[in-house]
Amino acid sequence: MNDTGASFPSIKFSKNAADAAEKNLDLVTDSYSRGVVSILDLLDAQDASIAADLNAATAVYDFF
Repeated sequence: MNDTGASFPSIKFSKNAADAAEKNLDLVTDSYSRGVVSILDLLDAQDASIAADLNAATAVYDFF
């Protein structure tokens, strides 16, 4: 049986983290287009956003 008490906060936390990573990616993408940050910063932000999305999807999957 699933531990729903632990799963709901995990889902909420991971979705909030994914939202924050996406906002960060938007900021870094804008900064990159203006030449303020390097390609490595952009790639790091992309990686973090993808990882956060994956973690959010995994949290929902683990709930079921």
